[in-house]
Amino acid sequence: MADAVVNFLVENLLQLIKENVKLIGDAKGELENLLKIAQQLKAFLDDAEKYGYTNSEQWKVLVMEIHKTVHRAEDAIDKFLVQAKLHQDKNRIERIFDWPSHLIKVRNLAAEIKGINDQVKELRKNNQALQATPVLDLPKKGEVTQGPSLENDAVVGFDDEANKVIKRLVEGSMESVDIIPVVGTPGLGKTTVARKIYNDSKLTYEFYSIVWVYVGQECKEKDIYLRILKFFKKNIEDHLNDDVDTLAKAIGGYIKKGGRCLIVLHDVWEDKVIDHVMKVFAENKKGHRIMMTTRDLRLAKFANPEPHELKFLKTEERALRGRSDKKDWERVDKNVVQHFGEHTEDSCLKFVKRSYDHLPQEVQMCFLYCGVFPRGFDIPCWKLIRLWIAEGLIKPQPEFTLEEIAEFYFTDLLNRNLVIIMQKRSDGQIKTCRLHDMLYQFCKKEASNKWLFQEPDQSKLDPDTCRRLCIQPSNLSDFLSTTPVAEHVRSFYCFSSKQKPIDLSPNEIKLIHKAFPLMRVLDVESLKFIFSKDFNQLFHLRYIAISGDFKALPPTFGKFWNLQTLILNTSTLEPTLEVKADNGTCYKSCEKDVLAKACNVKKLSIRGQMAVFLGAYKGGINNLEELHCLEHLKLLNDVLFINKTLHLPLAFSKLVRTVKKLTLTNTRFAWSEADKLGMLESLEVRIRILEASVINFPVLRQLVLISCDKLDDVPLELADIPSLQEMRLDNTSKAVKSTKNVRDSKTSKSMKLKLSIFPPENESKVAQ
Repeated sequence: MADAVVNFLVENLLQLIKENVKLIGDAKGELENLLKIAQQLKAFLDDAEKYGYTNSEQWKVLVMEIHKTVHRAEDAIDKFLVQAKLHQDKNRIERIFDWPSHLIKVRNLAAEIKGINDQVKELRKNNQALQATPVLDLPKKGEVTQGPSLENDAVVGFDDEANKVIKRLVEGSMESVDIIPVVGTPGLGKTTVARKIYNDSKLTYEFYSIVWVYVGQECKEKDIYLRILKFFKKNIEDHLNDDVDTLAKAIGGYIKKGGRCLIVLHDVWEDKVIDHVMKVFAENKKGHRIMMTTRDLRLAKFANPEPHELKFLKTEERALRGRSDKKDWERVDKNVVQHFGEHTEDSCLKFVKRSYDHLPQEVQMCFLYCGVFPRGFDIPCWKLIRLWIAEGLIKPQPEFTLEEIAEFYFTDLLNRNLVIIMQKRSDGQIKTCRLHDMLYQFCKKEASNKWLFQEPDQSKLDPDTCRRLCIQPSNLSDFLSTTPVAEHVRSFYCFSSKQKPIDLSPNEIKLIHKAFPLMRVLDVESLKFIFSKDFNQLFHLRYIAISGDFKALPPTFGKFWNLQTLILNTSTLEPTLEVKADNGTCYKSCEKDVLAKACNVKKLSIRGQMAVFLGAYKGGINNLEELHCLEHLKLLNDVLFINKTLHLPLAFSKLVRTVKKLTLTNTRFAWSEADKLGMLESLEVRIRILEASVINFPVLRQLVLISCDKLDDVPLELADIPSLQEMRLDNTSKAVKSTKNVRDSKTSKSMKLKLSIFPPENESKVAQ
């Protein structure tokens, strides 16, 4: 496979040129020529992947050259754009004063890329033999690879997991072939569990034939059939030239002669493997079974909607706990070397690399990028997706938004067990995730080797490698004391799990702005931030995440023409501005022309004097009709004592007709406002609600009532909403009885409702 990072770099360069070739008219010809040559390079890279000549030493040298040249091209174009921005209001003569030197750089870069193209051409020419169609990888005479050893050693641990799977294999329908997938994170113990099940004596009484088939990534359909046939017939030389249909029929004949058959498919990577194996069961009336292990949850659910998902071992189940027998340790030593090799750490990373290599190239980049966060860090999923987009990792596709594509990639990583879910939101969406330590180690090492991102030391920042810098807060002062200047750096990260921002001196903060003039991504929420003159010149910023004592956005934010995401955490006691997720704002900023420019915003948090905002100050709440894509609206009234009753406008449902999730904080609306809220046709999730029915909320899934101490009951009609799956009451004691009635009514209609009551009041916290 061609290097994913190289492809990513070249594609980003192409996108950069295409987006800006019209903006710099005086350099249009030079940039168009550079674009043409870069497109040729991309075509050659695609050929490299197609024809497979990426393993030679010559190719590795070329990759290094491509990295350096593309980085220099990015730098030249970005500097070009800064000059254009600084002089866009001046006359033409002043504006092009420095164009000649930039044009020379562009021409030189074009020549360098052309030279790389010529080298790739030569490499392809010298590797014509590799372009032949690959032949089927058949086993040697009388030899069929079966993967990990199946010798009947005592396998300790995973007893409960193995017994659950065995129970499912033994029980169930005798009229059809059942498939029981075992799925789990790489290194979690799928092989151990599979061997334990395969060697369990209980299965020998239940199944006439138990066949072990190691599949792996490269296994072909014919290989699978030959490996199954090897179990029934010791000498398979006569079948090596048979086609797949003949082999499947031969295996089916052997199975038909005996009783129940269990086929264990170990390490499955493709769903077509399941279809292949199903062909051997011509007779389905005996209760045959297929057990498969995989690290891909999507594939497992393809085989069975309810796969067996492996969990991490509990402390009392650790495999070597309490083992004092020398033979046990000798067996461990033998098996560790057998399965992981002499260098356990490196071999574990190679084990993860199998999953990484199987990912599509665009998802490879997204996976490696997860390593920018610290070890053990709970990663907010929305932040990860916004960073992927800002970094250019998500390429546009017809009919899908960038967010939708990013969510698809994230789901792919989840299905492959490459990220772990840590928290979920009230609507069932994933809130935070984390990398397993072994996967995190792989991402850090692989990303560093490919120059994707680095953790800087006190040495000089290499312009060829340091494009994204991740630094721990504890090391930041020492790093800034070196007064770094690195115009090649595009992203700067400083993450911390602490809630309170870290104080740095104003001069140290300003150094960050001055050191990285071409920065695109700045995520320093862990620091107490201040604005500076140099910050105002960071025209390329796409993503800003900062914390500080802010009261308003500086006017200079209007100069950030590439800005996609702004996260502003303010620590002032009476904030006038709050920005979360994609956007947000104070009521004073909700003017019609401002919101019209942000018409695609999906999440909006408004904080301030709600009486003024709802009273249509400068249009106020009426201006929300400009937001055609709004899905989550949060209204936070920060007035401590409310002297005036708040009212929603009669047209509220029309102003926010696309809203799926509504959060109301400290608004203290009168009960009469419930009718207006009930007219929100798209509402799916409600954080604070007064009344609801099947007519008002036909797609309501979660209902959460927080501190509604005056609410006597909830309507029984809620039980008629088919989509309602969960209700939670926090400090809403008067409505507990009616909520239980809703639960009981749904239960009587064979519909499940998860009910949570806090405090529990002599009832379990979660009742079904």
